[in-house]
Amino acid sequence: MSFWISTCGRAKLYCADNLEVLPQMQHSSVDAIVTDPPYGLSDDAKVTTTGKGGKVATMNLEWDRAVPLAWFPQAAQILKPGGAVVWWTSRQACETSVAACLMEYGCNPLSSLVWVATQPHMNPRKSFGNQVEVAAFGRKAGKVLCWTGGNHRGNALYYRRVTPQERCHPTQKPTEVMRWCLEPITEPGMVVLDPFMGSGTTGVAAIGMGRHFIGVENDPGHFETAKRRIQAECEQGRLFG
Repeated sequence: MSFWISTCGRAKLYCADNLEVLPQMQHSSVDAIVTDPPYGLSDDAKVTTTGKGGKVATMNLEWDRAVPLAWFPQAAQILKPGGAVVWWTSRQACETSVAACLMEYGCNPLSSLVWVATQPHMNPRKSFGNQVEVAAFGRKAGKVLCWTGGNHRGNALYYRRVTPQERCHPTQKPTEVMRWCLEPITEPGMVVLDPFMGSGTTGVAAIGMGRHFIGVENDPGHFETAKRRIQAECEQGRLFG
Protein backbone atom coordinates (compact mmCIF):
# COMPACT_ATOMS: atom_id res chain seq x y z
CA MET A 1 0.00 0.00 0.00
CA SER A 2 1.26 3.49 -0.85
CA PHE A 3 -0.16 6.78 0.38
CA TRP A 4 -0.07 10.35 -0.94
CA ILE A 5 -1.29 13.71 0.38
CA SER A 6 -1.69 16.72 -1.90
CA THR A 7 0.22 19.92 -1.18
CA CYS A 8 -3.06 21.64 -0.27
CA GLY A 9 -3.62 18.94 2.35
CA ARG A 10 -7.21 18.29 1.28
CA ALA A 11 -6.65 15.13 -0.79
CA LYS A 12 -5.47 11.78 0.59
CA LEU A 13 -4.96 8.97 -1.90
CA TYR A 14 -4.23 5.28 -1.36
CA CYS A 15 -2.79 2.93 -3.96
CA ALA A 16 -4.24 -0.32 -2.66
CA ASP A 17 -7.29 -2.59 -2.74
CA ASN A 18 -10.19 -0.79 -1.08
CA LEU A 19 -10.95 -3.96 0.91
CA GLU A 20 -7.58 -3.38 2.56
CA VAL A 21 -7.97 0.36 3.15
CA LEU A 22 -11.61 0.77 4.20
CA PRO A 23 -11.43 -1.38 7.37
CA GLN A 24 -8.66 0.91 8.65
CA MET A 25 -10.73 4.08 8.32
CA GLN A 26 -12.58 5.64 11.23
CA HIS A 27 -16.32 4.99 11.44
CA SER A 28 -18.59 7.96 10.68
CA SER A 29 -15.70 10.00 9.27
CA VAL A 30 -16.84 10.92 5.74
CA ASP A 31 -19.77 13.07 4.65
CA ALA A 32 -20.48 11.53 1.25
CA ILE A 33 -19.50 8.61 -0.96
CA VAL A 34 -19.41 9.39 -4.68
CA THR A 35 -17.97 6.61 -6.80
CA ASP A 36 -17.98 4.96 -10.21
CA PRO A 37 -17.13 1.27 -9.74
CA PRO A 38 -17.07 -1.30 -12.56
CA TYR A 39 -20.46 -1.92 -14.16
CA GLY A 40 -19.91 -5.62 -14.84
CA LEU A 41 -20.55 -5.20 -18.55
CA SER A 42 -17.43 -6.67 -20.12
CA ASP A 43 -17.33 -9.89 -22.07
CA ASP A 44 -15.97 -11.10 -25.38
CA ALA A 45 -19.20 -10.40 -27.24
CA LYS A 46 -20.03 -6.86 -26.16
CA VAL A 47 -18.88 -3.97 -28.32
CA THR A 48 -18.47 -0.25 -27.80
CA THR A 49 -16.66 2.71 -29.32
CA THR A 50 -13.16 3.25 -28.01
CA GLY A 51 -10.14 5.26 -28.96
CA LYS A 52 -9.75 7.88 -31.63
CA GLY A 53 -11.92 8.09 -34.70
CA GLY A 54 -14.86 6.18 -33.18
CA LYS A 55 -13.14 2.83 -33.54
CA VAL A 56 -15.40 -0.11 -32.69
CA ALA A 57 -13.76 -2.69 -30.41
CA THR A 58 -14.70 -5.37 -27.92
CA MET A 59 -15.31 -4.18 -24.36
CA ASN A 60 -13.38 -6.91 -22.58
CA LEU A 61 -11.84 -5.45 -19.43
CA GLU A 62 -10.99 -8.07 -16.83
CA TRP A 63 -11.81 -5.77 -13.91
CA ASP A 64 -15.24 -5.01 -15.39
CA ARG A 65 -16.64 -8.56 -15.27
CA ALA A 66 -18.93 -8.05 -12.25
CA VAL A 67 -20.51 -5.28 -10.18
CA PRO A 68 -18.47 -5.13 -6.94
CA LEU A 69 -20.53 -5.17 -3.73
CA ALA A 70 -18.11 -6.41 -1.05
CA TRP A 71 -16.69 -2.92 -0.44
CA PHE A 72 -19.95 -1.34 0.67
CA PRO A 73 -20.54 -2.88 4.13
CA GLN A 74 -17.36 -1.25 5.43
CA ALA A 75 -17.92 1.97 3.49
CA ALA A 76 -21.40 2.29 5.01
CA GLN A 77 -19.82 2.30 8.47
CA ILE A 78 -17.36 5.02 7.45
CA LEU A 79 -20.20 7.22 6.18
CA LYS A 80 -21.71 9.60 8.75
CA PRO A 81 -25.40 9.23 9.62
CA GLY A 82 -27.38 11.34 7.17
CA GLY A 83 -24.55 11.23 4.61
CA ALA A 84 -25.26 10.64 0.93
CA VAL A 85 -24.17 7.95 -1.51
CA VAL A 86 -23.94 8.34 -5.30
CA TRP A 87 -23.06 4.96 -6.84
CA TRP A 88 -22.72 4.91 -10.63
CA THR A 89 -23.54 1.50 -12.05
CA SER A 90 -25.39 -0.33 -14.81
CA ARG A 91 -29.09 0.35 -15.35
CA GLN A 92 -29.89 -3.22 -14.34
CA ALA A 93 -27.84 -3.20 -11.12
CA CYS A 94 -29.10 0.23 -10.06
CA GLU A 95 -32.56 -1.17 -9.36
CA THR A 96 -31.51 -4.63 -8.19
CA SER A 97 -28.21 -5.57 -6.54
CA VAL A 98 -27.03 -2.03 -5.79
CA ALA A 99 -30.37 -0.94 -4.33
CA ALA A 100 -30.50 -4.10 -2.23
CA CYS A 101 -26.95 -3.51 -0.99
CA LEU A 102 -27.75 0.05 0.05
CA MET A 103 -30.80 -1.07 2.01
CA GLU A 104 -29.03 -4.00 3.66
CA TYR A 105 -26.40 -1.69 5.14
CA GLY A 106 -28.59 1.11 6.40
CA CYS A 107 -28.86 3.41 3.39
CA ASN A 108 -32.22 4.31 1.90
CA PRO A 109 -32.28 4.34 -1.93
CA LEU A 110 -34.00 7.61 -2.82
CA SER A 111 -33.77 7.96 -6.60
CA SER A 112 -31.71 7.33 -9.69
CA LEU A 113 -29.46 9.98 -11.20
CA VAL A 114 -29.21 10.06 -14.98
CA TRP A 115 -26.41 11.40 -17.12
CA VAL A 116 -27.43 11.77 -20.76
CA ALA A 117 -24.33 12.04 -22.92
CA THR A 118 -25.12 14.46 -25.70
CA GLN A 119 -23.59 12.13 -28.29
CA PRO A 120 -24.53 8.42 -28.36
CA HIS A 121 -21.97 5.69 -28.89
CA MET A 122 -21.81 4.19 -32.34
CA ASN A 123 -23.62 0.85 -32.40
CA PRO A 124 -22.65 -1.83 -34.96
CA ARG A 125 -25.86 -3.69 -34.14
CA LYS A 126 -29.23 -2.66 -35.58
CA SER A 127 -30.25 -0.97 -32.35
CA PHE A 128 -30.24 2.37 -30.53
CA GLY A 129 -26.86 3.73 -29.48
CA ASN A 130 -26.59 4.12 -25.71
CA GLN A 131 -26.13 7.62 -24.32
CA VAL A 132 -27.51 7.15 -20.80
CA GLU A 133 -25.70 6.22 -17.59
CA VAL A 134 -27.31 5.97 -14.17
CA ALA A 135 -26.36 6.18 -10.51
CA ALA A 136 -28.17 5.05 -7.38
CA PHE A 137 -28.65 7.94 -4.98
CA GLY A 138 -29.23 7.08 -1.33
CA ARG A 139 -28.72 8.39 2.15
CA LYS A 140 -27.69 6.75 5.40
CA ALA A 141 -30.26 6.82 8.17
CA GLY A 142 -30.05 9.93 10.33
CA LYS A 143 -30.57 13.66 10.11
CA VAL A 144 -29.69 14.88 6.60
CA LEU A 145 -26.13 16.22 6.62
CA CYS A 146 -26.45 18.42 3.56
CA TRP A 147 -28.98 19.26 0.86
CA THR A 148 -28.58 22.47 -1.13
CA GLY A 149 -30.62 21.39 -4.15
CA GLY A 150 -33.90 22.97 -3.10
CA ASN A 151 -37.23 21.43 -4.08
CA HIS A 152 -36.94 21.57 -7.85
CA ARG A 153 -33.59 19.96 -8.65
CA GLY A 154 -33.94 17.47 -11.48
CA ASN A 155 -32.19 14.11 -11.55
CA ALA A 156 -30.90 14.34 -15.14
CA LEU A 157 -27.83 16.06 -16.56
CA TYR A 158 -27.18 16.54 -20.27
CA TYR A 159 -23.46 16.81 -20.90
CA ARG A 160 -20.92 15.63 -23.45
CA ARG A 161 -18.63 12.64 -23.06
CA VAL A 162 -14.90 12.91 -22.44
CA THR A 163 -13.14 13.24 -25.79
CA PRO A 164 -10.45 10.73 -26.82
CA GLN A 165 -7.87 13.50 -26.40
CA GLU A 166 -8.99 14.15 -22.81
CA ARG A 167 -9.40 10.51 -21.78
CA CYS A 168 -6.87 8.97 -19.42
CA HIS A 169 -9.05 6.08 -18.21
CA PRO A 170 -11.21 3.76 -20.35
CA THR A 171 -14.43 4.53 -18.43
CA GLN A 172 -13.69 8.14 -17.45
CA LYS A 173 -16.60 10.50 -16.79
CA PRO A 174 -16.44 14.27 -17.33
CA THR A 175 -15.49 16.24 -14.23
CA GLU A 176 -18.70 18.23 -14.70
CA VAL A 177 -20.77 15.09 -14.03
CA MET A 178 -19.09 14.60 -10.66
CA ARG A 179 -19.47 18.29 -9.79
CA TRP A 180 -23.18 17.94 -10.51
CA CYS A 181 -23.36 14.99 -8.10
CA LEU A 182 -21.42 16.74 -5.35
CA GLU A 183 -22.98 20.20 -5.44
CA PRO A 184 -26.30 19.49 -3.63
CA ILE A 185 -25.05 16.84 -1.18
CA THR A 186 -21.84 18.45 0.13
CA GLU A 187 -20.58 21.84 1.25
CA PRO A 188 -17.04 23.26 1.29
CA GLY A 189 -14.97 21.54 3.97
CA MET A 190 -16.91 18.27 3.85
CA VAL A 191 -15.12 14.97 3.18
CA VAL A 192 -15.86 12.94 0.03
CA LEU A 193 -14.80 9.29 -0.34
CA ASP A 194 -14.29 7.46 -3.65
CA PRO A 195 -13.19 3.83 -3.13
CA PHE A 196 -12.88 3.31 -6.92
CA MET A 197 -10.93 6.46 -7.74
CA GLY A 198 -9.66 5.51 -11.21
CA SER A 199 -7.97 8.54 -12.76
CA GLY A 200 -9.27 10.84 -10.01
CA THR A 201 -12.22 12.64 -11.59
CA THR A 202 -14.27 12.69 -8.37
CA GLY A 203 -11.22 14.05 -6.55
CA VAL A 204 -10.64 16.78 -9.14
CA ALA A 205 -14.26 17.88 -8.75
CA ALA A 206 -14.16 17.73 -4.95
CA ILE A 207 -10.92 19.69 -4.59
CA GLY A 208 -12.06 22.30 -7.10
CA MET A 209 -15.25 22.79 -5.07
CA GLY A 210 -13.43 23.27 -1.77
CA ARG A 211 -14.16 19.80 -0.37
CA HIS A 212 -11.75 17.29 1.13
CA PHE A 213 -11.20 14.03 -0.73
CA ILE A 214 -10.14 10.47 0.09
CA GLY A 215 -9.53 8.20 -2.89
CA VAL A 216 -8.53 4.56 -3.25
CA GLU A 217 -7.21 2.97 -6.47
CA ASN A 218 -5.44 -0.35 -6.88
CA ASP A 219 -3.96 0.26 -10.35
CA PRO A 220 -0.58 2.03 -10.00
CA GLY A 221 -0.84 3.72 -13.39
CA HIS A 222 -4.28 5.19 -12.73
CA PHE A 223 -3.15 6.13 -9.21
CA GLU A 224 -0.29 8.20 -10.64
CA THR A 225 -2.68 9.86 -13.09
CA ALA A 226 -5.05 10.73 -10.24
CA LYS A 227 -2.19 12.24 -8.24
CA ARG A 228 -1.15 14.41 -11.16
CA ARG A 229 -4.70 15.61 -11.94
CA ILE A 230 -5.64 16.32 -8.32
CA GLN A 231 -2.37 18.12 -7.57
CA ALA A 232 -2.91 20.27 -10.66
CA GLU A 233 -6.38 21.15 -9.37
CA CYS A 234 -4.93 22.09 -5.98
CA GLU A 235 -2.49 24.42 -7.70
CA GLN A 236 -5.30 26.14 -9.60
CA GLY A 237 -6.60 27.46 -6.28
CA ARG A 238 -10.14 27.84 -7.59
CA LEU A 239 -13.41 27.09 -5.82
CA PHE A 240 -16.61 25.99 -7.51
CA GLY A 241 -18.76 25.55 -4.39
